[in-house]
Amino acid sequence: MATRLLTAVQRPTDRTTSAAIAVALAAITLAELLLYGGHTWPAISVHALTLSGAVLVIGRTHPTLAIVALVPLFRLVNLAMPVFFSLTVFTMPVIYGPLIPSLFVVDRYHPDIDVRPGWRVGLLGAIPGIAIAAALARVEWAIIRPEALIAAWTPLQVLAIVVVMVGFVGFVEEYLFRGLLQRGLAGHVGRWPAVVLASAVFAIMHSGYHQPGELVFAGTIGFVFGALYEWTDSLALIVVMHGALNVVLFAVIPIFGTPI
Repeated sequence: MATRLLTAVQRPTDRTTSAAIAVALAAITLAELLLYGGHTWPAISVHALTLSGAVLVIGRTHPTLAIVALVPLFRLVNLAMPVFFSLTVFTMPVIYGPLIPSLFVVDRYHPDIDVRPGWRVGLLGAIPGIAIAAALARVEWAIIRPEALIAAWTPLQVLAIVVVMVGFVGFVEEYLFRGLLQRGLAGHVGRWPAVVLASAVFAIMHSGYHQPGELVFAGTIGFVFGALYEWTDSLALIVVMHGALNVVLFAVIPIFGTPI
């Protein structure tokens, strides 16, 4: 009985559901454009309204919006970090850690979305994946030129940034944007349009850098990771690649520089 009820609730009118998702994604885009323009508080307000609407109002009828609601939640948690906290590798788990339970809860109530870790493919593809990620990090560094998130190249600091970038940043972002959002949207717009749409959302969520080039890069990387996920069905592979890219971007290049 419970299973039948859940299935019935999860399948509202496709046209209505798609319209509701479109409105939510448009609101997310508006909020991120406000943030890109430096209007932080209006952006927070729009994200908060989007989250409330998706969870408290529309989400009861259209559970797919619970996935979309994770996007403004992600941004609100990020913006809630006190300004007197300098961003280091040790503060990032505070931003990403609280999102992990939400990902599992939403995934649990969407049995139609099969997020597979794909450990075997991830292990086999780790070395070439890391090499590709390192090359991509060089491109991204040329765009945003971030400072190092670790103070020195010591065993403890290196271990910390690897764990954080793979286990927190890479895991949360790939689980959200590829595992849940991309697969959730596929049921409404189709497989490859969902890859494109999820990549666009992933791109606009990089508005905090205030760099047009970073938006383009993030969208491209999002599409690459999304296509790899569709091809390999391995979340582990793209989590490792995402984490490796960030390790090189925020630790290796800022400390050791880049080859000419």
